[in-house]
Amino acid sequence: MPLGGPGFIPFLMVEIHYNNPALLSGYTDSSGLKITFTKHLRPFDAGIMELGLIYSDANSIPPMQKAWPLTGYCPNECTEKLPSNGIYILLHNFMPT
Repeated sequence: MPLGGPGFIPFLMVEIHYNNPALLSGYTDSSGLKITFTKHLRPFDAGIMELGLIYSDANSIPPMQKAWPLTGYCPNECTEKLPSNGIYILLHNFMPT
């Protein structure tokens, strides 16, 4: 993803999810994040755009639900700012464990 330049916001956000249903203790997370800067740019950039609902615990699906409809809307003031040639979608999802 591009960093720097006009309009650059000097923040990165990292989201890490831990799964510890047995509430085990004594483990240390040794994962990390490597950021590499280069002047050799790729032809395409990646980024994140969040649309619709702001996440809160009220949006969490309770256990044992057969259905949990949740709808969010993106007004045309938002979508008309999308590039005329469209966007490419990379689905982000979590698998049940």
